[in-house]
This record gives sequence, structure tokens and C-alpha cells, in this order.
Amino acid sequence: MNLLITGFLPFLNYPSNPSEELVKILQKEGQHGLILPVSYKGCQESLTKEIQSFHPDFILSFGYANNREFISLEKKAYNLLDSSFPDENGRVIRHQKIVEGGKKALETPLSLLAIQKSLSSYHPEISIDPGRYCCNEVYYLDLASGVPSLFIHLPHEKKISLQEEISFAHELIKEITKVYSQS
Repeated sequence: MNLLITGFLPFLNYPSNPSEELVKILQKEGQHGLILPVSYKGCQESLTKEIQSFHPDFILSFGYANNREFISLEKKAYNLLDSSFPDENGRVIRHQKIVEGGKKALETPLSLLAIQKSLSSYHPEISIDPGRYCCNEVYYLDLASGVPSLFIHLPHEKKISLQEEISFAHELIKEITKVYSQS
């Protein structure tokens, strides 16, 4: 299975991004990873190019949500950019569609309840709000590409260690592989 795993560079005034650290470790283990800039235009261009050249069977994207208590399995992505936070280029986008003429929302084809149950030792929560910043943009583009996808928000480092994130990612990849190798 061609699995594409994405994460982000640090953003705003966070000195690091756990999603970047996680993807780099998974790359060292042989997974195909892509670290995206926290730039509206940059993440779209990088992601689109990678999808077209790699032809993934599944896209697993990670992002960082400082305010989350638990690992968040994102159910939906919305065709909307609307954040008061600037991207790395200082650009603020309010009330703008990601894809003109695209559906209002797209949803992962995975059963998040099944994943939540099988990975219950990590206490993942199901979320329907990926924000309206670059994480939502990437997730919407993942799903709009037609490739089955899932976006995971990682909580603050005080809530979960990098080792726990790595272990969670390994288990999640096994679950995704199981589902998509039977298709």
C-alpha cells in the first residue's frame, strides 16, 4: 500500500511541531512522508505535487492543536479558510473557500468509532472541528483528491509523549493497512 504521511513545520510562536517530529521518525522507519509549510499557498502546492507524483492509496495527515486534551481523529474537513492567525508568510485569510465549487464538507471514509475502539489505550477522541487554518485546508485537499484520508490532531506535548505518538501512529498504520489491504 502506498501510504503518504504528512505533518507541518513549526508555526506561529511554537518552537517545534510534534507532527513534524513524528513524520520525520516515520520516514526514518521507511514510511513516505512529507513535511508541509504552514502556508496557505505553500501547503496546497506541496501536497498537490506529492499526490500527483506519489499516487498514494491512503493519506494520513498529522497536525498540532495546542488546546486539545487528547489525540483527535478528525471526521470532517470544511471548504473554508477562516482564521485570524497568519500563516508563515504573514497572510491572514478570512471567509474564503478552499476549492471554488467544492462541497461544503468532506468526510473520511474510515470508521472512526472502530479506530477509537481498537486504539482505546491512547484515548483518542473523535472531532468534527479541524479548525479553519492550514490543517483544515490540507485535510480538505486530501479528501478532495479522491484518496481515502484521515487527519489527526496531536495535543500539547504535556498531554502525550513523542514515544506515545509514535506508538499510536504504528498502531493506526496497522489498522489502516488492514482495512485497505482487504479492499
